[in-house]
Amino acid sequence: MKKTKINKQIIIETAIMLADIKGYHNVTLKDIAENLEIKTPSLYNHLNGLEELYDLLAYEGLRQLLKTLTNSIIGLSGREALLSMGAAYRTFACNSPGLYSATQRVPVGENESNKELSKSIIDLIVKLILVYKFTDQQNIHIVRTIRSYLHGFALLERQDSFGLPISINDSFEIGLNCILDGLKLF
Repeated sequence: MKKTKINKQIIIETAIMLADIKGYHNVTLKDIAENLEIKTPSLYNHLNGLEELYDLLAYEGLRQLLKTLTNSIIGLSGREALLSMGAAYRTFACNSPGLYSATQRVPVGENESNKELSKSIIDLIVKLILVYKFTDQQNIHIVRTIRSYLHGFALLERQDSFGLPISINDSFEIGLNCILDGLKLF
């Protein structure tokens, strides 16, 4: 049987798969090497180590999250766009737990590309709330509130913390609508 030629993209894809199974912070270079049926030192032909891998995973996660959020609002504006973006964020976080965890890496690192992608996600949310005509400082508070809600809800959902027999989708929509209704009072 012919072995697949290893490259950085294959390593990243393997790391993503393992992160979804084991958790982002539990992925080791040894795990990746074993999965690829190579020796761990061979990975250093493509990576400088675990920190670079974490940066690459963060980049891929941020890139995919931004693409997902951007696609979710095409043709929409205002509240409708915010609701769609919120649902897309939650779906991404729940369906891609390894990559999503990588997007939450603090600090984002010295990687300028990761910083730019992270800023682009925040800028997208700011653009969606511009219809409310808040000050720049108010926009920061609102973006923080929206991000906190989306992250917290997705994290609780991924941990199976919602045990009551009531629709989680309804709870999510009610919570996001409460936040958006509150914008009128701000």
